[in-house]
Amino acid sequence: MTKKFYIYLLVFLAIVSASTFSGRELVRYNPLKLEPLVKELTLHFVPNEHETKNNTTILHVEKSFIDFRNAIGKKESNNNYKSVSKYGYLGKYQFSKYTLKIYGVENIDEFLASPELQEKVFKAYVAENKWYLRNEISHYVGKKINGTLISESGIIAASHLAGPENVKVYLQNNGNIRFQDNFGTSIRHFIKQFGGYNISVIEAERNPSIDYYSE
Repeated sequence: MTKKFYIYLLVFLAIVSASTFSGRELVRYNPLKLEPLVKELTLHFVPNEHETKNNTTILHVEKSFIDFRNAIGKKESNNNYKSVSKYGYLGKYQFSKYTLKIYGVENIDEFLASPELQEKVFKAYVAENKWYLRNEISHYVGKKINGTLISESGIIAASHLAGPENVKVYLQNNGNIRFQDNFGTSIRHFIKQFGGYNISVIEAERNPSIDYYSE
């Protein structure tokens, strides 16, 4: 009896020990540490196609004045500061000699050799056209003429093409006055092509001057 009692006791203790060693304890003593691994995996997020489309539509990069001036330069001369057209227009923005004289530029060779000077003239020209067309900008921006949405940058681009007076006449006559340059480019085309740029960094100025010596 005594021997059998000890055998039964050992079996009983073995059963109790096995039953109290839970699954949680197995994980706790598991050298692979499965629980942290599972938690780490739940941190990863892969968006589905619908979520990706929604996120990309939120992204918006505003077109700045730098983008505007480079777009105009690309159109006029392929951004070539040394460009001289067959009609005598000069530099990256294809200014006439008459326009350059307004801003005190007399030396054409100096003008063609100086990107800094050309950029200053362009900024001054934009500022002056903004002032000259300030009423039209206030009245027409946001409206449509000939199916084209009018924006400030579109108006200023068109004034670079045709001169501010022609743009004023075009707008005031609801687009019924047509204008094309020597290459057949119209005011409407420039308003459409260069619309939507934020050029508010350049303020309207009646008689802007050029500082030749500033950086």
